[in-house]
Amino acid sequence: MTVPLPTTPAGPCVLTLATCHNRRACTLAALGDLHAQQLPEGALFAHAIVDDGSTDGTGDAVRAAYPDVTVIAGDGALFWAGGMRHGWQQHARHQAFDYLFVYNDDGRFEPDALACLLAAAPGPDVPAVVVGSFREMEGTATTYGARRRSSRWHPFKFGRIVEPDGTVQQAETLNMNGALIARAALERVGFLSEYFVHSNADFEYGLKLRKAGGQVLVAPRHIGRCAMNPASGIRPQDAPTLRAALKMLFDAKREPFGQRLKLYRQHGGWLWPLFWVVPYVTIWLYPFRRRARPGART
Repeated sequence: MTVPLPTTPAGPCVLTLATCHNRRACTLAALGDLHAQQLPEGALFAHAIVDDGSTDGTGDAVRAAYPDVTVIAGDGALFWAGGMRHGWQQHARHQAFDYLFVYNDDGRFEPDALACLLAAAPGPDVPAVVVGSFREMEGTATTYGARRRSSRWHPFKFGRIVEPDGTVQQAETLNMNGALIARAALERVGFLSEYFVHSNADFEYGLKLRKAGGQVLVAPRHIGRCAMNPASGIRPQDAPTLRAALKMLFDAKREPFGQRLKLYRQHGGWLWPLFWVVPYVTIWLYPFRRRARPGART
């Protein structure tokens, strides 16, 4: 895959891409922030968004408020990873740009967010992604950004968020709540892997890019605010029944069986079968663990 060079050499050419579903107010607010960016001199920006079957009028509202935004229709069953790939296949890969800015529409962006990311980027011909960090909506805690490994032995323990410190730092993988992907990175490893349905596609993108010799970089300061998804802290073992735990384990928005298998096989090292199978074995022990807790009903 080759992304054509931009036709205007005055400054960087950036294409933004997100996918949305029934969050009209959030989508319009995020697009409003992007249209109000303090851009570097000569920079060119174009915007595209996938409206995945919204029934709240999101697509029409975007067209009315921002006629310059390309709205790409989905069938309502794409989820996040599928929606982003749909936008890439139907539109983005056919455009000329230096950088692809991918983001979630539930984030709010600082006026200089994109300028910050561009300043941290080593150039469109360097296979790198620059990750923007986000604070909670009210407060200072970092909710999303780049990640570093938090376990020496488990290949998928990346619990440590890299805190911005005023410098451009190296990381190992990322959340794509706001990230600037260089043209060279897309040429080297493509876009999000085909086997992902919803979550973890951004996480895997960082892994495959670094495996191919690319870089995951952290912008020197926070670029916006985004509330932590309340579902991210809920685990199958927290479910009240075994049936509910099994449903959560195989939920399309979490780690479907085939998706988890391919992820662990590709990036889990030689012990990947052991790491992969653990939740499918231990989930049957959850009811016994709950009954063994002090005060639990028998």
